[in-house]
Amino acid sequence: MKPRFVLVYFLVTFIEGLLAAVYLLSMQFDPARGQILNYSLLSWIILGVFAAFLLGLVVLAYLFIRNPVLGEKFSSFLDSRLAGKGKRLFLVQAALWIAAIFLFECYLLTYIAFPLPTQPVFLWGIVFCLQTWFFFRVVYVKEYRERRKLHPTLRERWHSLLPVQRKVIIILAILGFIYFLLFIPGNLLRDAQTHFYIADDENVIYPDVVTALTTGSTFAETVHNLIDTWQFWYGSPYLTICWLVLLIPRLIFGNGFGQNVQLNIFLLRQFVSVLPMILCIILSVYLVTHFKNLWLSIGLFVFLAVLPGVIQYNHHFWHPDSIIVLLLLLTFFFLEKDNLRFQRFFYFAAVAIGLATAIKLWGVFFVLAIGGYLIAGIFKKIASIKKAVLLGFLFILVMAGTILISSPTLVVPRITRGAL
Repeated sequence: MKPRFVLVYFLVTFIEGLLAAVYLLSMQFDPARGQILNYSLLSWIILGVFAAFLLGLVVLAYLFIRNPVLGEKFSSFLDSRLAGKGKRLFLVQAALWIAAIFLFECYLLTYIAFPLPTQPVFLWGIVFCLQTWFFFRVVYVKEYRERRKLHPTLRERWHSLLPVQRKVIIILAILGFIYFLLFIPGNLLRDAQTHFYIADDENVIYPDVVTALTTGSTFAETVHNLIDTWQFWYGSPYLTICWLVLLIPRLIFGNGFGQNVQLNIFLLRQFVSVLPMILCIILSVYLVTHFKNLWLSIGLFVFLAVLPGVIQYNHHFWHPDSIIVLLLLLTFFFLEKDNLRFQRFFYFAAVAIGLATAIKLWGVFFVLAIGGYLIAGIFKKIASIKKAVLLGFLFILVMAGTILISSPTLVVPRITRGAL
């Protein structure tokens, strides 16, 4: 990285900060808001923080210009940390995207709960994260070109499998597709009396999903529909999955898409209940057989698929249970992949449990399994007691962060909404 790139980065960030300050000064606050906090005082405090940050950028730029050696050292430091041994570049890039998503959620919450003067702060933060990501993509273009592409990696891993494993994967995929098709008539068609059956849970939750995809007359009203009308029947990740399934009907039919009850409920049943259940069955087969035994894998798939409880769940039932089971199975899958190394798959398990907990509290019960996993690491002398405690803390931290990012409204008491 050349020092002049850092100066350009400072300049762009400075301009963005000025624009955020101008935006804050031009804001007209809703008189119904600010009952708890003094918006005028808060605005001046935020402007003071902006001014201090911008002044710091000016000082840094001045020092780099006056002392080129300092700029060279700083650039070399970034290169060694991001593109040197260990290559933290891609980890930092992922963190920037996660931060941008979280800040965007915070920005949306300013329309219902967070103080209005914080809007420019979150907007500037979003732009800052995306700008930094773009800056790294331009500066470290060589590292990105050298990074292995997804398609060759998948092809290499496919060919590294045993012939029996490839055969099992193909056969189970075909069986899963057939199994998916078998539930279409029951979940779509009406009965002999031309009635389309809707379960009680479906009838209660469906209006909230429709509301979340309905745009209002203003952006604030649209945000309210999206994140503030959900009654916490289940966590926000479940709502997000549901409205992603209905996104295409929403784009086709517009705000009136909710009137197509039969089509929408059918899609939700198939893609929120049946499809995740099929993935659960396939993942369960893998955890038992690792796809190394053809007939055992097929037999286990058929056995799990025809269980009365599984069939009953897949028929006329749109519910989050199969998604939760899939996330918990993924937890065991990630822990098996980690194999007591306590590396990235260990934290992927934390993300899976966090999502399961955010949807329904089932995930909390599986935290105890992580304690056993850490104890196994101690007994096998892979981790000391001190390291195990630290790993457990980091696991809970990642899990809590996943819950927070996936369900930001959980931390906003309803009593404060519209008052701050």
